[in-house]
Amino acid sequence: DFGGGAGLLWYTVVEFDPPRGLSLAGHVFPEWGGRAMSLPVFRLEAEGRGTRMRFTDSLLGVRPATLRRLKSGWTRLLGGSLPDFLEQGAS
Repeated sequence: DFGGGAGLLWYTVVEFDPPRGLSLAGHVFPEWGGRAMSLPVFRLEAEGRGTRMRFTDSLLGVRPATLRRLKSGWTRLLGGSLPDFLEQGAS
């Protein structure tokens, strides 16, 4: 959401399978390094007293520079922003 009614749709949910996970599909447009597709899958598995999330992203038509940016973005989101958000708990 960029505000003022503008924004960007990165992904569409194509599978929602609670409590096992979800699958997404998204287009990478030229201004973001594409004409490509990204198909991320998040799987949740019970592990001890917690839950492990497994992540894969199948990529179609992605150039090396775009691959580096996607990897950096997912690493930042899944390695920092998402854990920080989850550890805050429900509000």
